[in-house]
Amino acid sequence: MAADCAARACDIDADTGRTSFARRETDDHLRRTHIGYRAISGTSGLPLLVAFADMESRMIQVGAAALHVGVTGHGPDVVVLTGGPGCVQYLERDEISPLDHRAWYPEPRGVGRSGGGPHTMEEAIADLEGIREAVGVGNWIVVGHSWGCDLGVRYAVEHPEAVAAVVGIAGRGPQRDRTWSEAYEAGRAAEPVVDIAWVPEVHGALSDSFNRLDS
Repeated sequence: MAADCAARACDIDADTGRTSFARRETDDHLRRTHIGYRAISGTSGLPLLVAFADMESRMIQVGAAALHVGVTGHGPDVVVLTGGPGCVQYLERDEISPLDHRAWYPEPRGVGRSGGGPHTMEEAIADLEGIREAVGVGNWIVVGHSWGCDLGVRYAVEHPEAVAAVVGIAGRGPQRDRTWSEAYEAGRAAEPVVDIAWVPEVHGALSDSFNRLDS
């Protein structure tokens, strides 16, 4: 999964509603906690697999909407933003969370487990800042994938005091890696098409808002 994040962009085809990245959310993924397994040494000396639940599920009130945020780990704070726009939080997985960091995974307004509906990029930025203030984080590293990278850059420009660094993966704005993008597009036809959940109305509103800001 980590290799997928570095190698693919989350591009939505407006006609088919399909993407070239991530996996459809499962019932297990939508539980309040994410269950995994850790190997420990048993009394016989043989390794045992013991269940653990690291990903905490929170609902954060920002304005009139309750936004779902997953959080896991300990250390400097990182907020992880997904692509789309309008996709569910497909990166909210313990196995790919940053090591030695506390990672926050907001699900966009109007998508998945978050309340609200279609909104602008300005509102998406305000949601990130509202979440940061509500959970008491001074500043955090912003990690964005695909469109989430574009949102992260705009968020950092608007709130530099809240952002320690920006890490962009497969961004599509001014920070786009043209060489990587050319290689990706050349091999895209051979990539499997994997569906993920997304909300067309949220996608459209954020895309229109982004295009206006970018013009």
